Amino acid sequence: MSQLRLLVNGEVMQDELADDMILDVPRLIEYLSSRVELRPGDVIATGTPAGTGAERGRFLRDGDVIRAEIDGLGCQTNRVALVPGSAPGDRS
Repeated sequence: MSQLRLLVNGEVMQDELADDMILDVPRLIEYLSSRVELRPGDVIATGTPAGTGAERGRFLRDGDVIRAEIDGLGCQTNRVALVPGSAPGDRS
């Protein structure tokens, strides 16, 4: 079982087992591959565990550091950067 974690500025926001997702990865791959050709390097968006910003009323801000971890796979760290000329919360 893989643990999925998301931290913002070192604070754990999400920490769930992949097995607790509504649709498991093999089922998603089966469904998608019956409709499109999947090739090495394709990315499949699986959704997200509980703990999103909408639930907490806490959204990402310029300079926040996000670390996503999946046990057995590794981690990725990114810094949020406000696009010049845009306003926080602007979704255009």
